[in-house]
Amino acid sequence: MLKYKNMPHTSDLRIMAWGKTLKELFENAAEGMFSLCFDLGKIRKTEHLEINIEGDEPEEMLINMLREFLFLVNARDMAFKSVSLDADPAEGIRAVASGEKFSEERHERKHEVKAVTYHALKIGKTDEGLRANVVFDV
Repeated sequence: MLKYKNMPHTSDLRIMAWGKTLKELFENAAEGMFSLCFDLGKIRKTEHLEINIEGDEPEEMLINMLREFLFLVNARDMAFKSVSLDADPAEGIRAVASGEKFSEERHERKHEVKAVTYHALKIGKTDEGLRANVVFDV
């Protein structure tokens, strides 16, 4: 199963993420967002930052998680490679992002993602599990 894919969009950036469970879907969506920001192959997993996210609906929880990690990318100058969740998002999220401090010499910044949006946000079922469509403002 494909984890995520960058999708065409007229003025912003968009990803489609897949997962067999909500947990896997959220992890893949976060990795997809990080892939818009950085060349993931150049990032080492030397630092780990934990967040706790809540929300009433899976879509709200996904947006809240992505927004918090995007904030950490910008506020703490981090280059993340992956995210791991310890529970199903239906029960609340404790998520840990792994990566390292951004370095101009080591990392390639692809896009400056400004915001995670609700525009066209959708989590839906597929034959293999779940799919999420997420649009990012650049």
